[in-house]
Amino acid sequence: MSFMALVVHIEDKYPAWKPDISDFTKLVSKEMKNVFGRTKMMAIHAGLECGVIAEKYPEIKFASIGPTIRYPHSTREEVDLESVERTYKVLLGIISST
Repeated sequence: MSFMALVVHIEDKYPAWKPDISDFTKLVSKEMKNVFGRTKMMAIHAGLECGVIAEKYPEIKFASIGPTIRYPHSTREEVDLESVERTYKVLLGIISST
């Protein structure tokens, strides 16, 4: 009986990003509620660019928002186009408030 060794190398792992409640995230939440009618701040298990950028610029405040995506990273992936438009309106509200 023979055995084959398997070696796994992890490259470009996203660093952890711990969201925090700040004046900025409260503003983002307010704009989300204005446009979507509701908001919910929560942590999710996902690889986000926020961790990469925050590692290099720890003084910047972050919030991660985006449109509704179903079945991500699959051949059935789809985006709710109305949520793309609403997310854009949220961004415009954030920009005009700063």
